[in-house]
Amino acid sequence: MADLAALAIQNASLFEELKRMNRNLRKTKLALEEANRELKSLDQMKTNLLSNVSHELKTPMVAVKGYTSMVLKGKAGPVVPLQKEYLEIALRNVHKQLDLIDDLLNFSRLETNGQALSLERMDLAEVLNESLQLIRPKAEEKGITIAAPAGLEPCRVLAHRKKLGQVFDNLFSNAVKFTPERGNITVRFKDQKNGRVLISVSDTGIGIPQQKQGKIFDRFYQVESSESRRYGGFGLGLAIAQDIVKWHGSRIRVTSRSGHGTEFSFSLAKEE
Repeated sequence: MADLAALAIQNASLFEELKRMNRNLRKTKLALEEANRELKSLDQMKTNLLSNVSHELKTPMVAVKGYTSMVLKGKAGPVVPLQKEYLEIALRNVHKQLDLIDDLLNFSRLETNGQALSLERMDLAEVLNESLQLIRPKAEEKGITIAAPAGLEPCRVLAHRKKLGQVFDNLFSNAVKFTPERGNITVRFKDQKNGRVLISVSDTGIGIPQQKQGKIFDRFYQVESSESRRYGGFGLGLAIAQDIVKWHGSRIRVTSRSGHGTEFSFSLAKEE
């Protein structure tokens, strides 16, 4: 009987301990849920702030760009060579600032519009060429050669045209930014057996250290702070491109060696 009484007391003690642990777990769960709600609220505030600030910055910058361009074209009177040189420098920096603002806007849109994309049938080469037209002037300033598929049969894919253009814009901008003068950028298409086409963008740029490659698609990440100061940017371009490619059922893969260039590749579904 004494043994039974001791066992009953022990079981009662264990039961009370379990109830105490359960209460603590419930409290912890509630605290975590509240912390999660606060984090979501802060994240939304951050996204809204980025969007609002970006819009406010872009409006005056577009005006500066427009008036600077008109002065360069002689709309306000003759422009002497030295004035032309200074105005062109100013205009290049305006374009750079607008690119940074567009990165912030694209980031905030991706944060708030994470729904599935509406895909359409399109010629991959057409979207590629539209992005190439935008980047060629910057590439030519550095004497960079861009080799891309030409004269091929149309390559029909399923994609969101505007978003796919953003992917190419970011990959090309990245390649030109980190490729030294007189370097090379190469674009390739390759059919895969699984009904997809593999797209790769490679350059002869500075490359990415092996230990950094796992982080380059993180938002706001820069390989080195010194590189950030030298090359500019918020570290959003690759993060935005990766999000878009994921919505297309793929991932951007990177192959690189420091000092030996970089290749980014991803796939798209071919037209059925």
